[in-house]
Amino acid sequence: MFTTWRHRAKKVHAREVVLRNWRHLSPRIQPLIFTRTDVLRDRCLTENWLALPEDEIRCVNKIPTLRGMFNSAMSTVNSRLYGFSNGDLVFAKDFVKSIDAILSNESLNNKPLLILAKRLNIEYRLYRNTAFSYDDIPRIAKQGEYPKEGSSDIFITNKLFPWKQALDLVIGRMGVGMWLSAFARALNVTLIDVTNTSTVLHLTTDGNLESLKNIDMNCNHDIIKANNLTCDSYSVGFIDCADHVTNYTHNEDIRIFKKQYFNSYCFSPAFYRFVDKIKAKLSD
Repeated sequence: MFTTWRHRAKKVHAREVVLRNWRHLSPRIQPLIFTRTDVLRDRCLTENWLALPEDEIRCVNKIPTLRGMFNSAMSTVNSRLYGFSNGDLVFAKDFVKSIDAILSNESLNNKPLLILAKRLNIEYRLYRNTAFSYDDIPRIAKQGEYPKEGSSDIFITNKLFPWKQALDLVIGRMGVGMWLSAFARALNVTLIDVTNTSTVLHLTTDGNLESLKNIDMNCNHDIIKANNLTCDSYSVGFIDCADHVTNYTHNEDIRIFKKQYFNSYCFSPAFYRFVDKIKAKLSD
């Protein structure tokens, strides 16, 4: 699982929590940082992370693309799954168990996958002196709140995901999450929402709308428009439009279930218009 971030003094303490938390996900999950900064690379290496240089970058602030990071990770690390997470998220043990449940489901392993999860926002300053151990995270999560909008902060795929056809959208700017989910749905990728069985905390240090403060906040929208692949409604890429979810059985085992019911916007006319756009683009 990989991430990337820029140095910001306000986030240094929280980043240290992330470094330690992700290290403890090993050996099931190998942390990886994409960075151009020697100091950050060296710090991550001391926590048994891997490090790669940023390759494909876009926008005024020279941000790595999600597509580029996935391609670099897949060409460097041998794994069954590859995932991006925002660099201010920490995970409880149930997240790893959810991923293991998917890997153990052989019927899912031979098709393109996109695994998603929503975060719980918590104000980091209130827990600054907390160790954020695996026991701490579920307790703190009870005070967290899910974002009102329907995007995911985690994107995990296998090598069958159509990254070669995906746009060069960047992380940390509006549009990437919901567009990617809509794109995957349009190409019949299996989407799995693991929110029900995964405790994921967002260590909020500067509000929950940080991307709106950047000069290039509309960069992804500009890329999408330039490729004529806009969605009339980004609700077609909401996480609750995923066709599978994880849940607990009566024995507390994690299982993957195919959804039977969806909100009306998941299959609205806007979705089918987007599907037509994707098919037309891929046939060019």
